[in-house]
Amino acid sequence: MKKSSFVLIIAVTLLFSALLYSCSDTSEKQQSAYEISKNGKQTGISKYITAENGEYTLTLPTSKKTLELSDSEDNFVTYISDALVESAEEKITEDAAKYSDSPHFYLTVKDDGELYLAAEVIYYLDEPDENEGCYDHKHLFFSERISNRTGK
Repeated sequence: MKKSSFVLIIAVTLLFSALLYSCSDTSEKQQSAYEISKNGKQTGISKYITAENGEYTLTLPTSKKTLELSDSEDNFVTYISDALVESAEEKITEDAAKYSDSPHFYLTVKDDGELYLAAEVIYYLDEPDENEGCYDHKHLFFSERISNRTGK
């Protein structure tokens, strides 16, 4: 009887340990805090990045719009700079305001290998123009770098 009780206790302990381990994801995708080192350089994940169920999102600081990072964009998580995100949103919003008050934000990786905050604006022409591909409007694009993989 003592032997079967001991085996049962071991089995329950192992099961409980397995459940605890599976519920606590220690991967870097669960890291949500950011740190600033003494020299002012960002040393951790951006405060605008959150992770939930293994998926990253970037919440823009001013507009509070949330953008999901694709699998290929996840590689940039540790390189996204708070300062670059803040200035990118501000610049794009300012530039797009000349044409529309509601830019459609998205993320893109450009040829230089960096992640960019980008936006598209539909600008309606005062008069239709046959030389424009869409005839009565233009698609305007804006983008600013938000990652710093190359140290620039």
